[in-house]
Amino acid sequence: MKTNIYILLLLIGAFTSCKKPNTVRLPGSYIEYLDEKQILGITASGNEVWVLSSTVCDTCSVPAYVSTVPLSYQLTRITGSSYRVDERTPVWKPVRDKNNNVYARGINYKGIYRINGVNDYSLIVETGDLMINDFVFDNNNHIWIWGTAGIGYWDGSRLEIYNSSTAGLPTDIIHGIAVDANNIVWAPLDYAGKGILKIDNGSRSIVPITSIPGLTAGNYLSNPVADSAGNIWFGTDAFATPKIVKYDGSNWTTISSDNNAYIVGRDQKGTIWQTRNNSTGSPQGPTSLYYLKNNEWQQVNTSESKGYIYNVDVTDNNIFIGTSRGLLVK
Repeated sequence: MKTNIYILLLLIGAFTSCKKPNTVRLPGSYIEYLDEKQILGITASGNEVWVLSSTVCDTCSVPAYVSTVPLSYQLTRITGSSYRVDERTPVWKPVRDKNNNVYARGINYKGIYRINGVNDYSLIVETGDLMINDFVFDNNNHIWIWGTAGIGYWDGSRLEIYNSSTAGLPTDIIHGIAVDANNIVWAPLDYAGKGILKIDNGSRSIVPITSIPGLTAGNYLSNPVADSAGNIWFGTDAFATPKIVKYDGSNWTTISSDNNAYIVGRDQKGTIWQTRNNSTGSPQGPTSLYYLKNNEWQQVNTSESKGYIYNVDVTDNNIFIGTSRGLLVK
């Protein structure tokens, strides 16, 4: 009798272990899947689109002294009307190189990975103590990293660090990085008017804040974005009202930032995009979207958006707009 019971238990165990785990069924469209998610980044590569999103993690546990809400992150690849998702992505927002390949830093701020496909990532750069905020590719497909302790440069085989210890910079704190059409690297430095680091063919110099019209020693710049026309755009901080600074290769211009206008990035076609808060009496997030054409800002109808507008990229046929409450496609 005991032998029969033992055999029965083995059969039950074998049946249980062979059962396939329940597969979560995704919605039929990527719009449905991304609905109400916070869109943290959009990167179009040709007509393929990568979207980094986040949701509140109900199952995550955090120490009692941590005040932030735990989040989980998803990386979605959109091809035509179909999509695939890594719902526990180990990487951050994808970045295009000059050949339309996509890369991303690790979600832990370390290492740069090539994205071969959904759930398929190859580590190409280990950054050690240099924690990565973001990175860009120059015209030679070399990588420039905006880190927590200076700037990193990867030439395909060697990582070089520029900071106060290795390169005599006045600070290790950087507020963004961009490479313009002439392959010049721009990195705004720390608070209190330390200026903008300019790296031109290996030669380093610092543009003083006070040399830019409308700025004083107490101001500093941030979040540079380079367009395809040779201009570079910066946000400003330490102002009573925000401004935008533009450098066209010869002249600096400080532009009033009406309605909290903010340069959110450059799409894969080279066009610059701007958000504004046009909501009457609302001091909160940006609700309107514009792109620069023939030196004039053209507005895109975003009336269907349910949230604040964070980012944008384009394909041949569509504009993909990331918001605090999902993805909007025009």
